[in-house]
Amino acid sequence: LPMEAAAVIYRSLADGRYCTYIPRQTVSAAGVDFTLPDMDREKFLPFLEIHSHNTMCAFFSETDDSVKALSVMGKWCGDKIILSKVEFIKKILYKRKNV
Repeated sequence: LPMEAAAVIYRSLADGRYCTYIPRQTVSAAGVDFTLPDMDREKFLPFLEIHSHNTMCAFFSETDDSVKALSVMGKWCGDKIILSKVEFIKKILYKRKNV
């Protein structure tokens, strides 16, 4: 059975490089639970938190909204395989502007 998974990308403030961090996680077919480590905010800045939806489409579930998830990956359903809050907000603003 496919499981969900999560990853975090940090940006080094010293040299601008990016590094991927895979936290310890409790996974299931319908969710992933993880805690981020205490990082030195003077050295590393969280750049992107992302998690998968395994075999489901990329969408923001009630759980994602309650924990303020920023990016979700899912199977190809329509035109997106990765969905982010920024893209979602842009679409809403575009639709409002063009009504």
